[in-house]
Amino acid sequence: MQKNAKTEEPLSQALDGISQIKFSTISELLVSGKLSEDYRNPDHRQFYIITKGSGVVVLDNEAFRIRAGTVIVIPSNCRYQFHFKPGADGMVFSGTELFMRTRVAQALFTTASTFAEPYYKPHAYNVLEGPGQRKKRGKIFAEIGLAAKRLGLGCDASVMSYVLVLLAEDSMINRFASGWETTPRVESSEAGLLYQYQILVERHFREHLPMQDYYRMLRVNRNKLLQTCKNISGFTPLELLHNRVILEAKRELLSTPKTINEITYNLGFADCGYFSRFFKNRTGLSPAHFRSLSLKTTPGGMARK
Repeated sequence: MQKNAKTEEPLSQALDGISQIKFSTISELLVSGKLSEDYRNPDHRQFYIITKGSGVVVLDNEAFRIRAGTVIVIPSNCRYQFHFKPGADGMVFSGTELFMRTRVAQALFTTASTFAEPYYKPHAYNVLEGPGQRKKRGKIFAEIGLAAKRLGLGCDASVMSYVLVLLAEDSMINRFASGWETTPRVESSEAGLLYQYQILVERHFREHLPMQDYYRMLRVNRNKLLQTCKNISGFTPLELLHNRVILEAKRELLSTPKTINEITYNLGFADCGYFSRFFKNRTGLSPAHFRSLSLKTTPGGMARK
């Protein structure tokens, strides 16, 4: 069911402010009790760097064992929960997805691939784990700690990109950055338009607005948005919108006990049959079949080491 947008909303936020990246430690968050909750942040991307101790993190219903050297990437809207053993600690960097996709991605020359599906997926990387990596990760973590002290001085994008480069040394960049790759230069005006469209999609994908509403809010015509989306992401505007709906449907099916009917209405569909056809046409599976297969392949959620 289509709805009309009520008013135009601001499409950008202050990206050049003094403090765009928040830094904290795992021990601080444990004291506050925030990490023990089943939580989902709608706006921020988070990076957890485990410096000592061990435990388990559940990311969108998939559990990963973590220890010193694990690097965890949690995109916005990902459901997560930590279970740390006593003595665990580490560093946490958090920033809005818009800031990460613009200022930080531009600093890393990875603009285009932030629109690819892997960028939206959470993961835990273990390249720096193990006794053989102790000296190396100690040096890297010390550098990251020094870099974090420069946050809030007006150069957060440079600091965050430097942190990611430190973690991504030895050709780890393609794995760590969840699909980021060096890509041909993208015109800033085109990248800006696509960023604005993505922000609108994040705000409105449950509302099933007609594409004309997006053109109006962006103040562009159909051809301009179509060409920009295809040039940078490889997808049409409608495909990007549908991909976002499918991603959220998968998360609901995997990480909540909601019925198919509840998920249908939560995603803005008026009819369960239509939602099932929409999902199957794009995944090859019905929602119920997708959920049952996923439960079989990830028993108890413990799918990764």
